[in-house]
Formats: sequence, structure tokens, C-alpha cells
Amino acid sequence: MAAFTTHYDNLKVARNAPLPVIRAAYKALSQQYHPDRNQSPDAPRIMRIINQAYHVLSDPELRAEHDAWISRQTDSAPEEPHFRDAGQSTEPGPRPSQEQRSAHRCPLVIPQGGAARADRLPQALLNILKDRVRDKIGDQERIALSRDLQGFLWRALIPVGLLVFTAFSAFDTQWHRDSAVMLAWACLPFGMYFGAQAYGLFNWFTKPFRPSLIASPIYLIETTWDRVAYWPITDVRITEATRHTKNGSFTYTSFTLHTAGMASERSTDSDHGYTRFTNKLVEGFRWYETAQNRSDQQMLDARDELKGTTMPEVAAPLKKSPMRFAWWIGGAVAFFLAAGLLAQINKSMPKAPPARGSQYSQSPPANDPSPARPHTAPVEAPQSVQVDRIVERLGAGNVPSRAQYIKGEPHTHTDGQSTVTVDNTQGSDVLAKLVRVEGANAWPVRVFYIPGGSSFTTENITPGNYEVRYITRNADAANKSEEFAITEDSTQYSVYSLTLYTVQGGNMRMQTIPADQF
Repeated sequence: MAAFTTHYDNLKVARNAPLPVIRAAYKALSQQYHPDRNQSPDAPRIMRIINQAYHVLSDPELRAEHDAWISRQTDSAPEEPHFRDAGQSTEPGPRPSQEQRSAHRCPLVIPQGGAARADRLPQALLNILKDRVRDKIGDQERIALSRDLQGFLWRALIPVGLLVFTAFSAFDTQWHRDSAVMLAWACLPFGMYFGAQAYGLFNWFTKPFRPSLIASPIYLIETTWDRVAYWPITDVRITEATRHTKNGSFTYTSFTLHTAGMASERSTDSDHGYTRFTNKLVEGFRWYETAQNRSDQQMLDARDELKGTTMPEVAAPLKKSPMRFAWWIGGAVAFFLAAGLLAQINKSMPKAPPARGSQYSQSPPANDPSPARPHTAPVEAPQSVQVDRIVERLGAGNVPSRAQYIKGEPHTHTDGQSTVTVDNTQGSDVLAKLVRVEGANAWPVRVFYIPGGSSFTTENITPGNYEVRYITRNADAANKSEEFAITEDSTQYSVYSLTLYTVQGGNMRMQTIPADQF
């Protein structure tokens, strides 16, 4: 009677063992025989047998098939616990006598896999892998681990577009110093991002492979740009697969890939691609099962693209090349130097014209009736005494005690019906001006004082564009409102109101300006 070994024997559990017991047995044996802990030369072979046994017994469908296979073995007998030799099948099957083995068949040889650089592969195998990473072979499912050519190109255009826009700006008008500093800092992350895309494009056109994870008929294959690793599918497990969604839409699937006892985190943004990938792995594992149950070496050899090839390295999860960091740094340096060159060129460009209404013209337009503004000598103040800006402007003893126009200051553009009310009920004392704005020219048409806690309305304003500027007693800078338009016709006129303090839903935003622009 021929004896045979089952997956239950290899995990040292009973046939009716529940899944928690099987899982605990697998964990205990893995800790005992994992090559990282067990230095025995037989440990890798035993670990593959343990992984295969757990893969079958932890899957209800595969376990049922295995139980049915055991039931069909009528000439079975118990044999001493052992792990099968590497020269024999790792899947349970009838164990013939020595005479039968010699007369009928040789033991199954299980593919071992391995890893290598592209330049150390035979040309035939290199050509097969080139076709695999380009999806030219139909017996596989591939998960891309990098962007495609179009993705690299589009992403490279983002930082290049910024640089082109900056170049056009550099040849227009002279930058403010803060703009040049901000550009220099912005070039660093944009340059690193460009370097990452340039690295991908360089590899795309110069390297033989594409970063991929490929489920082939009997191997799991991982490639980087110039390296490859093969694992027999019997050494592969996937756990902790999680489908991620955002706002109800699929984003990506993450999973843990176990290869010969080593785990690595992976992800894919193809929902159906992940399903096809895992189905191909299951299909490959069942092919192993069938070949081992039949003891049919030709079934494995027919699909073994490594047949006759010895890989120089042991398969392990592939790592990204550290050269990518050099490309990131190179991109940042290139963008920084380009920004510096543009900044030097920009210094020779003309300065930008003043913003609309930002500075007073030397005098009102020829057709404006405003009188020349009298010059008031500033009041000298000791260095240790805080300067009162209103007194400095009007002179000591000339500051009114209530809200009113300032005598001797411009009071023009009075042929309209519109009004502007300045609300200072929650502020401190201010000296304010109603300023007429025409393009880059601006000049005061009303000057008035408003004590804190009060308001002032200036009336009969001629239609046109205006803004309000004001200073307080102790502030070093002045402020101005947004530019607003006074319009009127035979049936209606404008009534504006603005506050000099912050209110929720306020109708005007104030901007700080230098004191000499008041």
C-alpha cells in the first residue's frame, strides 16, 4: 500500500482542524523554519512547503478539493511525519516504491525563481521580459508600479509651465524684491517635482523594463527599470487587501504581498486590474496543483520561462534606485539657477507703473479747479516723544474739536448730488481725504477731520472714481479704501457709507499704504 503525505501532515494538524488552529500551526512552523531564523540549508525548501500547505488549507475551496483528493487515495497508510525532499512534489501525492519510481517516472522539480540585473539575463529571457512589461504577452496580468509615458510628460509640463510664465514676467517689468525671493523658494519644490518626472522619462527611453508586478502562468514577476525577480506562485500570498474609496468612488486598492516569507506593501489604482491579478495567481497555483497531482513534469516545464536559466541572485522584493534622489536634487538646482538668471535679467527691465491711484500726481489735471495745496511745515518732535501724525500734518493748535472740513485744504468737485459718509464711531481720531482717481493720477478733493466716536458726511460730490485715505494720530503708516465709483443721472445719485473699523459683512476693505502716500 503506497503511503502519501497531505497538507495537514505538513502543518502537523488534524484533518478536521478549524482555521484558527491551522493559522496558529502555520505561524509556529514559520517562526521555526523561516530562512532568516533557521540557517539550515534545507530551511528554504521546508518554508516553501509550509507556505503551500497554508495557502491550500486557509482557502475553503482549495481545502475542499484537497479533502476530495485525500478521499480518492484508497491505498493510503500513515507514515512518519516529515517534510518532503526538494526533489519530490511539495503537493501531496502517492509515494511509489523505489522500484516503481525508477521504472515509471522521475520526481517533480519545482521551479526555484531568482533575481538578476537586466544586463545579466540571457537575450531570449530579456526579450520575453521586455514583452511582458509592455503587455505584449497574453498569458499574464500586470499591475503597473509607475506612470506611463503620457503621465510623465503631462506632469513634467506643470513645472516647465511655471518657468515659462516666469520668463515672460521677467522680460516685462521689474519685480518687487519680495517677488524674487518668493520665486526662489517656489523653484525648489517645483524643481524637485520636475526632476522626478525627468528621471521617469530618462528611464522610459533608456532602460529595458517598466516597474511592474506580473502574475504569469507559474511565476510572480517583479521588475524595476533594470532589475527582475521571479517567485514561484506557490511562494506567494496576498493579505490585508483593502479597497479605498473617496466620496463613494474607488481610489485604489492596497494589499500586503508575501513572497517566500518576506512582506511588502503594494497598491494599485486599477479596481478590475487587482481582481484579474489575484485570479491569475489562483489560476497559476491550481496549475501547480494539477501538475503535482499528476506528477507531470512536462506541465510545469511547458510554462517555465526560466527552464535552463540559473538566476544569479535569490529573489527578494526589489528596491527603488537611490539615483532618483540625485535627479530630484538636480531638478531643484536647475530651476533655482534658472530663476537666478531670470532675476538678473529682470533687474534691467523698467519698473512697473504705479498702481491705479496709489500715488498723487504732482498737480491736478489742467481742467481741475482744485487750488494748490498750501505747504505746512512738519512739526519737529523730540526723538523720545511719540509723534502725533495729525498734529504733524495740520500744525499745533489747528486740530479741530469736532468732525469738519479742514480750512485751507482742497474742497472741489462739488457740482453733484452724491454723498460719502465715513463712520468712525468705534475708532480713534483720524485725518481723512476724499481722493479723486483718474488712471494712475490721484489728488485730494476734500480733507476732513473725524474724532473717535463720530461720523462725517461729505456732500455734493461730482460723479467719478474716488477712494478715502486716512491717518491716525500714532500710526506710522496710512490706510486707503477700495476705489469706488460715484454715479448719478436725472433720477438717482450715489450714497456711500464706509467704516474705518472691522465689522462683519463690511462694505469696504482697507489697505495699508506708506505715510507719504496719504
